[in-house]
Amino acid sequence: MCSSDTLSLLLDEYHVDIDCRGPLSLAVISGNAASVERVLQCREIEVNDRCLDGLSALVYALKHLEYYALQLLLADSRVDVNFADSLGWTPLQAAVLEGDHIAAQMLVRHAGIDINYQSSHNDAPLLLTVRWLHGQQAVLMVDSLLMHSKLDVNISDSNGQTALWHAVNRGDYDLAKLLLRQSHLRLNDPDRYGVTPLARAAESPVLSCLHFGLHAAQATLPQ
Repeated sequence: MCSSDTLSLLLDEYHVDIDCRGPLSLAVISGNAASVERVLQCREIEVNDRCLDGLSALVYALKHLEYYALQLLLADSRVDVNFADSLGWTPLQAAVLEGDHIAAQMLVRHAGIDINYQSSHNDAPLLLTVRWLHGQQAVLMVDSLLMHSKLDVNISDSNGQTALWHAVNRGDYDLAKLLLRQSHLRLNDPDRYGVTPLARAAESPVLSCLHFGLHAAQATLPQ
């Protein structure tokens, strides 16, 4: 616990600004790790507070690439690693949207992370990755998510379309290959329209290589 005098000093040093960012968020944004440590020592500080822009200190840390501050926050038992912003995005989903696989890896290693979280209007981190990111950035992010043993590689969106379906649909060969290496991947899950990843790959000459690869994988992966 810190004394009321110390808390007053911190609140005076890190006043609430026009966006209602409190001491912890302001300390994170300042890039001063010692200040973040000082604020976290005050048990009276609400570490999960959202500012007017809907963001918490944890999300500020990853948006500002303050990895040490992110590490400090993740080590604090009061911090809710799955605390969503005003739009319903969790910190892990925010890291995906930022294309930041380093922050994603730090979050994935946290014991409390909900790796498959999705809401009625927001995709799970894996689906968000294959729909939002491209090329090497997408591969690095999926690799980071695969660090978690409970990642559901067959999770589907509201249309019943999986990460593999989306990778095939956009012709992302490298991403499809990475997904095909996962032993629990299912190749023939149809979407709401009855289209499987294998069938989608067969629809276009552009996807012929993927079609061949999926056929080869079909012989070795459990269905």
